[in-house]
Formats: sequence, C-alpha cells, structure tokens
Amino acid sequence: CVHVPLDPELPAERLACQLDDCGARLLLAAQPAAWQPAIPVWPLALSDDTEPEGTALEPVTLHRDQAAYLIYTSGSTGLPKGVPVPHRPVAEYFVWFVDEYQIDAGERLLQVASPSFDASVFEMMMAFSAGARLVIVPPTVYGGAELTDLLSREGVTHGFITPTALASIEDEGLESLRILAVAGEACPPELVA
Repeated sequence: CVHVPLDPELPAERLACQLDDCGARLLLAAQPAAWQPAIPVWPLALSDDTEPEGTALEPVTLHRDQAAYLIYTSGSTGLPKGVPVPHRPVAEYFVWFVDEYQIDAGERLLQVASPSFDASVFEMMMAFSAGARLVIVPPTVYGGAELTDLLSREGVTHGFITPTALASIEDEGLESLRILAVAGEACPPELVA
C-alpha cells in the first residue's frame, strides 16, 4: 500500500525500472500505458463494480511508521533510487500546512509539478487533506499566457510554483489567487514586488 508516483512522459525503460525496483503489483493509469508494463494496469475510469482480472489485493493494516509513498531520485549517479517517506511525518506536515495556509474544501489548488517529483505529492496531499479541488496543469503548459488563463479560468486560490513560472504569468485576471508560494530556485526581490 505504498504510492509510487510515475510520470507517463518519462522513458519506458525508466518507468519499467522503477516498477520492478519497488515491486509494484498494480499500475493505476488514466489512460493506457504507451509501453507494456509487466503488471496489471487498472484504468482510473472504472465503475465501482468493475475490477480487472488478476488484480485482487488483500486488505492490509497500515501503521504510521510505514512508507506512505516512494519517490525516485533523478538517477544522476546511476539508476534512480526509491526514497520511502513514512505516513507519520506526511500526516503531521499536512495537518500543519492546511491550517497555516488556510486551505479548506472550497479552495482550488494548483498542481503543476511532474508526478515524478516529490512536489507533486505535496500538491496532491495539500488538496486532499482539506477536501479541496486539485487543478492539474496539462504537461504541455509551462507558464505564460496559457498558465495565466488556466489560473483565471479555474479560479485557483493557492499556487506553489517556481520563480521562473511566476515571472512568465500576467498580473491581470488572478483575483481568486489568495496564496502564492515559490520554491525550487532563487526568487529575486523584483519578482516579489
């Protein structure tokens, strides 16, 4: 019962390596994989009474010190390595975060990070912890007018992006945005202003 986020845009060899390394028994996918994984694929659009053949999983008891998710390193020193993150610090962090950043069920949070980065888990868990809506940025949108339009159209209230992406968006039409945080690189004072 460990979540292993995968970016379908990554090379098939890397995805297969990650699935093999973590011992995955089931792949949840929004659309069929472009490559043929060696494990059953469960489409996310199933009805409540549909279960693909060969995917019955036994119920398990979770403990706070067990891994909640496994995130893979970039593999810059060789093969990617899985880093387990336990339930306890994840749960404690998001209880604090939801309170600190005033997130409730009426909020709309931006998800811009690739599923292969730990920031994507951060974005999802922030929204899910409060029952808020997650606004997923398409992988072809990097910033500029397209990102500005999406923020405005979807009424995003909370965004966590890089300074580079922030510098590319326009000021107009973002009245719904209440909290904006930047991370991942230096943020110059002019951009803050």
